[in-house]
Amino acid sequence: AGSHARRTGQKGGILRLVGKVALLWGGIRGAMSLTDKLISFLRIAERPFFQRILGFVFMVMLLWSPVVLPLLPTLIQSWTTRNPFKIAEFACIAGLYVSIMIMVTLWGKRIRKYDDPLVQYGLDLASVSKLNVLFCDLNLWIVADGDEKCPYAFGLDVQRSLSPTTTTSHVPQRDGSGGKRWFQGFLKGLVGGVVLVILIHAVNTSLGCAHLCWPTTLSSSYSEPVSLIKSYGWMLMLIVQGIATATGVSVVEELLFRSWLPQEIAADFGYHHGIVISGLVFALSQRSIWEIPGLWLLSLSLSGARQRSQGSLSLPIGLRTGILVSNFILRTGGFLTYQPNFPLWLTGGRPFQPFSGVVGLAFSLVLAVILYPRQPLYRERITRVIRE
Repeated sequence: AGSHARRTGQKGGILRLVGKVALLWGGIRGAMSLTDKLISFLRIAERPFFQRILGFVFMVMLLWSPVVLPLLPTLIQSWTTRNPFKIAEFACIAGLYVSIMIMVTLWGKRIRKYDDPLVQYGLDLASVSKLNVLFCDLNLWIVADGDEKCPYAFGLDVQRSLSPTTTTSHVPQRDGSGGKRWFQGFLKGLVGGVVLVILIHAVNTSLGCAHLCWPTTLSSSYSEPVSLIKSYGWMLMLIVQGIATATGVSVVEELLFRSWLPQEIAADFGYHHGIVISGLVFALSQRSIWEIPGLWLLSLSLSGARQRSQGSLSLPIGLRTGILVSNFILRTGGFLTYQPNFPLWLTGGRPFQPFSGVVGLAFSLVLAVILYPRQPLYRERITRVIRE
């Protein structure tokens, strides 16, 4: 009787889970359908910059609502009791990032009339075509071949016209090797990001602000062989977790702040304004006042890295991933300890954030001076409807 009750309970739990997933999927499909209709009904393509941005934010919230609303009671309870519910928080953050990704893709398709929005915005992966089945099912109508619009620059000339169009003076040829080149650029950026963080912490260590240490759990003199294997396994899992999470965050944030937002700003205010303003928005979005100057300069560098990659986001995504994952491993793994008796201007309010102190600021300034894109990679012209 007891085993029968357990099996019945397991089946009931599975059915409830399937029901919740089906309900979530239905909510997402409904939100996407409504978003697509709003783009046409509100004539977003005709609106000036600030109205377009507000429309984008509103529609991201709309896409996010099927995920966050069912979890809202749990989140409120965790905030009031100060007992964080990690799964709910992770689901909300992941849902937000997926909503941004979907909205950028839908925006490129409906507003900018791109055939393959992800490729147009710099995610030039050969495997992007494999996403065709998923996104077509999500009514995003992604087409993996036959690009006719130059995606890579946004030195934009805005004119009044009767319909939103995109014309370019250069059309890159796709030879099927985009995925390999993208991965190579990502690896170069990953190594560069790791080296950058190590250099910043190394300088801080030489100044006496921090000291390196080897975690005792990884020391053979303090651990039995079995425990040592478990410790190294834990470290390996930490690295894998860090790379996976950092890559996901970097893909969405670089797509948003290094491609979509600069292009929208440039459509009204010009190329350099797009890079500078989007960089400031990126720095503010990280919610760390000490890091704003360094992250803003880093953003200018990442825009230059995109230009040097012929418009691909592979290098800036790799750099961001390397920065995030190396800092995560150094902090979580216990490889670095900062001294509390140094001034904030030297180490920053959050010492483990590499760009919060003067050393990180100096490194980001040098990178910005070297990499800042002084002219558009290609001349692209985007026109939009403006109702008289």
